[in-house]
Amino acid sequence: MTETSSILNHIVLGSLGVIVGLIATFFGYGVFRLILPFLGFFYGYILGQSLVQSNVWGFVLGILFAVVLAVLAYAYWSLLVTVGGAIMGFSLGVAFGEWIGFWNWVNVIIGIGLGLIFALLWLVLKDVMVMWITALAGAGIVMAGLAYFWPLVFGWLNNGNWLAAILTVVLGVVGFLAQMVIFAAMKLYSEPPAGGPPYVYIPAGK
Repeated sequence: MTETSSILNHIVLGSLGVIVGLIATFFGYGVFRLILPFLGFFYGYILGQSLVQSNVWGFVLGILFAVVLAVLAYAYWSLLVTVGGAIMGFSLGVAFGEWIGFWNWVNVIIGIGLGLIFALLWLVLKDVMVMWITALAGAGIVMAGLAYFWPLVFGWLNNGNWLAAILTVVLGVVGFLAQMVIFAAMKLYSEPPAGGPPYVYIPAGK
């Protein structure tokens, strides 16, 4: 890959990441099904880059993630949200156990227990969790996009930059609160309309 094409690649991916990330962060609840393939592509691409250090294989892995999420997004809303909660709960449980200094098997038990609790909460609170998932995931995509332009400032995925990690959480929280206001009292996922949730949902004017 030439230097010019590499620069163009960074500009395109960076700009697209920021745009898609902002949409997910502040309007993710309304376009959840639509943006899942894009989120899958970007996170798949980032994962591919971290594993194989190859633009080609990173792109291929991103496409695979996008296809899988696009298929799952058609009908398995509850499963996606529940699995997301279980993964987060398990990760937090294991991390907490390691921080305390428990044995590994105790950490796993704590992780499983907290994973089950989180899975149940996320299943019951689908609408709120969709907002939180999209806001935080979108914030991560924004930072990943900005990292193509300013890697030392925003490249927390590569160099453990705590500032970028904090900015990701802050942007995610702001996006979540914005979605709570925009989609106030909506129950698009816990009480979907006939035929299932639409690809894009725009709240009616008050």
